[in-house]
Amino acid sequence: MENILKCETCGSTVHETPIIEKPLRFAYKSQIESLKQETNDYRAQENICLKCLKEEIEHMSENHFTDYKLV
Repeated sequence: MENILKCETCGSTVHETPIIEKPLRFAYKSQIESLKQETNDYRAQENICLKCLKEEIEHMSENHFTDYKLV
């Protein structure tokens, strides 16, 4: 296991882009959505870059009656 923080979706490192812990859920208006966590170790939350998080939320809205628009 490398000792560098990176996005587990695209592989970008903390030196290239900000990396955050993926939220367990998010809310928009009256809808609360859970985000699937995919880790290969003991952690409960995966590391993700903002670009990948935005893409995941937008992908979730494709089959949903509410469009999630991130600015």
